[in-house]
Amino acid sequence: MNKQDPHPTLPLPGGGIKLALAQINPTVGDIAGNCKKILEFYERAVSQGAQLVVLPELCVIGYPPEDLVLAPAFRKAAMDALRELAAHTKGKAAMIVGSVWEGNPHPNLLPKREKELTPSPSQGEGRGEGIYNAAILLDEGRIQHIQPKKHLPNYGIFDERSEEHTSE
Repeated sequence: MNKQDPHPTLPLPGGGIKLALAQINPTVGDIAGNCKKILEFYERAVSQGAQLVVLPELCVIGYPPEDLVLAPAFRKAAMDALRELAAHTKGKAAMIVGSVWEGNPHPNLLPKREKELTPSPSQGEGRGEGIYNAAILLDEGRIQHIQPKKHLPNYGIFDERSEEHTSE
């Protein structure tokens, strides 16, 4: 261990990766503020050698968003913010963030290089219309993969089934 390095990198068996898990406290509806928190944690993790930064469910929009996800302008703002966050990954660590995603997460509906996405086996052709609570992989400056949540709760304040679709 190097005494000058406060965050030593341990040798990883099999050439593994250095992962950073973020526990941030996003504010429901504050997309700009949440993205600022995401980027602050992301940059700190990257400076400490992280190769993949994983953030919480719906961290871009805050949880639980309830009926905010039903507003088209809110969904568009969240999806635009995802593209802006993706730009920060160019030449740096990958990032997995949670956010709302509208429409089909299938690659042929995404702009530019995002068309190179590979749909997960659960999505299938012609599936995926609607609003999703999704985990989104951002890497090399773009959205690489969108994975909609499969099991949505419907109890108490977690009534996601009334607002979002599953990937099944």
